[in-house]
Amino acid sequence: MRRLTWRDAAASVLIAVLVALYLVDTFSESLTFLTDAGDMAAVGLSLGFAACVIGGWSPRSTPGWPVWATMSTLAILLAVVVMATDKSWWLAVFMAWVVGLWAGTTLWHAGLLFRSTPSSTGPGTTPPG
Repeated sequence: MRRLTWRDAAASVLIAVLVALYLVDTFSESLTFLTDAGDMAAVGLSLGFAACVIGGWSPRSTPGWPVWATMSTLAILLAVVVMATDKSWWLAVFMAWVVGLWAGTTLWHAGLLFRSTPSSTGPGTTPPG
């Protein structure tokens, strides 16, 4: 099992801030700088992207990268849909998607997803026997 790093902790803080902002905006509407669902989607896209960069996600080094790349692309598309429609239920879908991306990549960093065994015939390895 791999260990989580300070990068995972920093990405987790960003996602926690995002979830807190979403909950406050949804249930109390006391955030004057977020006037509609599109504003919240922009904040979600920004913090989600920052968490991705800080967390160290790289399509070249990540097993299962087509899954993560597809999910990231869909997150961007969902944010655009929220900004275009200003519907709160699309915002809820987008927020769940961003949190799902964070959870999946954090579990991968912890070694709990996409476990792979090193190739015994790859470069830099000594064949058995």
